Amino acid sequence: MGGFYQSSWEGDYFGTDFKKLRGYLDVHTYSFGFNFNILLSQAQEAYSLQWSDPFEDAETDLDLFLFTPEYRLLAASTNRKRSYEEIFHSHEVGDRLVIARKSGPPKYIRLDGGLNEIFHFHF
Repeated sequence: MGGFYQSSWEGDYFGTDFKKLRGYLDVHTYSFGFNFNILLSQAQEAYSLQWSDPFEDAETDLDLFLFTPEYRLLAASTNRKRSYEEIFHSHEVGDRLVIARKSGPPKYIRLDGGLNEIFHFHF
């Protein structure tokens, strides 16, 4: 198992069950079953999620969450019918970004960390 650091990630949404978020179909899962990205700096930064639906009339409803390592919710972006979510919140090193699907089919997604580096797990 390895990982890499970059300010964004994009690819197909791959959903798996996640009991900590009630009311959601699943959460996006990266390699090795990890369902989060680890934030590598302490900052106040915007994180955005976009997916391949029309901007103002999205078929799929995805939401973006910011958690502590203990899964205490710090912030959430839960807009409906838009193919874009954004969180602006101060955070600590090790906090986690989680993408969850409320409805609709899986889509191609892009998570952007702006100037912050995000740790991504991969094979």
